[in-house]
Amino acid sequence: MSETPSEFPHPFVVHDFPDDRSQTNFQRIIEVLKNRFDLENFLEISVSFVDPEEMRELNKNYRDKDEATDILTFLVPASDNMPNLGDIYLCSECLKDDWELGDPDLILGFMFTHGVLHLLGYTHETEEKLMVMVHLQKEIVGKEIAR
Repeated sequence: MSETPSEFPHPFVVHDFPDDRSQTNFQRIIEVLKNRFDLENFLEISVSFVDPEEMRELNKNYRDKDEATDILTFLVPASDNMPNLGDIYLCSECLKDDWELGDPDLILGFMFTHGVLHLLGYTHETEEKLMVMVHLQKEIVGKEIAR
C-alpha cells in the first residue's frame, strides 16, 4: 500500500489508485456520493487498491475465504466523539472479471459505490435489498451496467 495517498475530496483517502483508470470519473462519483449522502460528516473513508494476493489474505483473515475477491468493506463503528469510518479495499485485477459488463472505469465506479453503500448500512441479504443497492449504484454511476 502506498504511503502517500492520492488527492481526492474529503472524506476519501485513496491509496494506490490504478494508473490505467480514470481519476476524473472516480472523482465525479465521489462528488455524487458526497452530495447524495452528506458524507462530510465522516472523518475518513479509506479506499485502498490492492493486488490479488493481499486481497486473498484479507478475505481469508476476515471472512475465512481463501480466495481473492473484487471488493471488501470494513465498517468502523461510530462513537460519541467520532463519526463512522470505513475502509474499502478494491482489487483491480479481480474487477477485470466484470469488465465484460461494460467500461472498466464504470465497473470500478459501480463497485466503489457498492462499498460506500455498505458503509452507509446497505446490505444485500435478500434479493429485494440487492436490487435497491444495484439501482442506487447504477443511478450514482450514471450509466447502465448490465449487472
